[in-house]
Amino acid sequence: MRADLALAKGDTNGAVTDLRAVLRDQPNSVPIRRALARAHLKAGDAALAEEALRAAVQSSPRDLLARLDLAQLLLQQGKPEAALPVIEQLVKDEPNNIAALEALYRVQAGAKDLEAALKTANAIQALQPKLPLGYYLAGLVQQGQQKSTEASESFAAAVALAPTDWQAYRGQAAAELARGNVDAAISVFRQGIAATKGAAPLVMELATLLEQQGRPEEAIAEYEAMLAADPNNIIGANNLAMLLVTYRKDEKRLVRAEELAKQFAKSPNPAFLDTYGWVLYVRGRYADAVPVLKEAVAKAPQAQVLQYHLGMAQLKAGDRAAARTSLEAAVKGEASYPGVEEARAALAGLK
Repeated sequence: MRADLALAKGDTNGAVTDLRAVLRDQPNSVPIRRALARAHLKAGDAALAEEALRAAVQSSPRDLLARLDLAQLLLQQGKPEAALPVIEQLVKDEPNNIAALEALYRVQAGAKDLEAALKTANAIQALQPKLPLGYYLAGLVQQGQQKSTEASESFAAAVALAPTDWQAYRGQAAAELARGNVDAAISVFRQGIAATKGAAPLVMELATLLEQQGRPEEAIAEYEAMLAADPNNIIGANNLAMLLVTYRKDEKRLVRAEELAKQFAKSPNPAFLDTYGWVLYVRGRYADAVPVLKEAVAKAPQAQVLQYHLGMAQLKAGDRAAARTSLEAAVKGEASYPGVEEARAALAGLK
C-alpha cells in the first residue's frame, strides 16, 4: 500500500492523503481507518486519530482490534473515564483477551480501585499461569495495599517466569525494603543485575541504597562496573563522579571524577552541569566552578542542593554577598539533602 511506503519514509501527510483516498472507495474498511489513525498519531494529531478509531468502531462495533486501539489511545491521552466503557464492553465480549484485561487493570489501578485491579491481575494469572504479567501486576497492587509479603511473593513468581525482566526484580527489592529486609533487597538487586547483564535501573537503585546504608565504596564499584560495560552511559558517569567527590578526596579519585564530569561542561541538563561545577569546586577551582553552577541554578532555581553548591563556590571565590543569597535559598523551608547542614553552617558564618 502506498500509505505504508509513505509512513516508512516519514511522509505522514502523504500517508493520510492516500488513506483518505482509499476510504472514499471503502468507507467501512476498519483496517484502513486503523491505519489512518496510526498515520495521524505519527503526525502528532491524537484528536484526528481518535476520530478515525471512533469511526472504525461505529462501522464495526464488535471489531476487537479497533476497540483495543481506541481504548489504548484514550488511556495514552489521559482519558480513563472515556476509555472505561470501551474496555468494559471489550472484556464482556472477550473475557479471555489479555490486552483488554490489561487495559482494564490500568484504569482500575489509576483510579486506586486496588481490589478490582487485583481481581483483574489474578484473572490474567489464571489465563496465563506460565507468563509473568499477572504476577507482576498483582505485585504492584499488593505494594499499593502495603501487603509487602504478598507483593514480594508475586514479584518472585514473575522473576522465576521471566528471569531477564529487570522490572520484576525492582518490584521484589522494593517489597523487601518495605518489610525492612535491606540485605534481602540488596541480594535481589544483585541477582537481577547478574541476570539482566547490568540493567541500568537496577544498578542505580542498588547504588543509591548502598550509599544510604553507608556503603559508598560498594556503590562506587557498581557504577564502575556499569561504565566498564557501557562507557557511554552518561547517567552512570554523572552519578559516579558525584560519589567520588563526595566520599573520596585522594588525587586519583578526584582526577577520575573530573574526567567523567568534563563531558557535562556544555550540558543543557542542570543536574549534569551541577556535577561538573561541583567537581571543579572540590578540585579547588572556585572561580571556574561559579559560572557553571550559576547556569545550573538558572535552569533549576527550585533545586536547593544546586543553590548550596553555588553558594559554597561563591563563598570560596570571595563573593560573600552572592554566597549569602544562594545559601539562604539553599536552606529555606524544610530543606533536606546531603550537605544541608554544611549550608546552614556556612550561612551562619556569613551573618
